[in-house]
Amino acid sequence: MTGNYNSVIGMDIAKPIHFFRKGYRSEGRFLPKDGEGKICGAFIKSDDEMYYLMRGIVYSFLFCICICVGLIILITLAIENEIKDGSNIL
Repeated sequence: MTGNYNSVIGMDIAKPIHFFRKGYRSEGRFLPKDGEGKICGAFIKSDDEMYYLMRGIVYSFLFCICICVGLIILITLAIENEIKDGSNIL
């Protein structure tokens, strides 16, 4: 992020806050905030091992989500079929 520290993305805070609270803009454009600008950020150093570890974790979560969705679909279809047949689920 860049811009003055006491601002809304580098803009004077009055008009953006009015827009977010009221749902419409007050008259005029958003104005840049006066003052000294700053650059804020983060630098994250990683290696291939960390990349492959994180990728494995994400793929595992996606696999679990797919299995859960599949089970929900199968259970829903089974319940619908039993209701159509008139048989008791329990």
